[in-house]
Amino acid sequence: MPNENNSNGPPQPNPVLTAYEGYVRDTPLLTRYILNSLLLSYLLSFFANPAYALANIPLFTIFKFELYRIFTSPLVCADILSLIFAFMGFMNHGIKLEQSVGSCMFGVLFFTLTVASNVLFLLVSVLLWGLTNSESYLVGASMGIWSVLLAIIAVECSQAPPDTKRKLFFLTVPTLYYPLVLLALFSMFAGVKLAYCLGVAVGYAYGYGKLDRLKVKVERVSLQWSDLQICYCPCLFDSVLIKIICYSSLQSYRQFNLQSTNEQSTHDVQSSSGEEMGGRMPTRLRRKNGLD
Repeated sequence: MPNENNSNGPPQPNPVLTAYEGYVRDTPLLTRYILNSLLLSYLLSFFANPAYALANIPLFTIFKFELYRIFTSPLVCADILSLIFAFMGFMNHGIKLEQSVGSCMFGVLFFTLTVASNVLFLLVSVLLWGLTNSESYLVGASMGIWSVLLAIIAVECSQAPPDTKRKLFFLTVPTLYYPLVLLALFSMFAGVKLAYCLGVAVGYAYGYGKLDRLKVKVERVSLQWSDLQICYCPCLFDSVLIKIICYSSLQSYRQFNLQSTNEQSTHDVQSSSGEEMGGRMPTRLRRKNGLD
């Protein structure tokens, strides 16, 4: 006999769905889309390495004119460790910064630092290739979220009060030197990476006003998501994506039905032609072919 308390009580909430709803509720729009893109890139790495198509590699970006790599390189994630550290770092710094400056300004800052650090990476790589004649600089890759995230942290720390400090594990570090300590920590475990070093340099330069020409005025991005009704973009994007998937499935189903119909028609025509030819064949040939 079933338990009355279990049958009359409310159903238990799905923990996965509850965690996802909390993630959507507490994570701003742009940060959530960036993290979702990293997760999608990691899932795609089981079938093909996304770095070959999206990473900023001078040989492809410059000499094959694949300029889109300048914008897509931060969204590459090919291993689980990078994904975990990306979520840990971006959930801490990205959420706070986007909530403080808004999604529009955070998006402008993110893509400005991405373009500046990637262009500088291309220039330094080509210069080193010209000086050393080593093609290893042309196939070096700038990819992953940490090159941009280090630049964002450098911007934030360069504008902080000089006497403030931050805690990194068990160390207490002055806020101004916090990005350099992070860079030294990454270099200690993963080796020195040119993209990370240039990302920190671009972040400090942006924070100290050396890249004011790249800054967009606040008036140009003062229109908020609500003014442009972009708050409906997630639902609109999801509905458009669902429509595209349904349309593609419908087209594939129609094409499959059309192919099946054509094959059936061809088979019927061949069968009818064989019967007609069989009716016209002489009796001896028909007996030989087993038609009678």
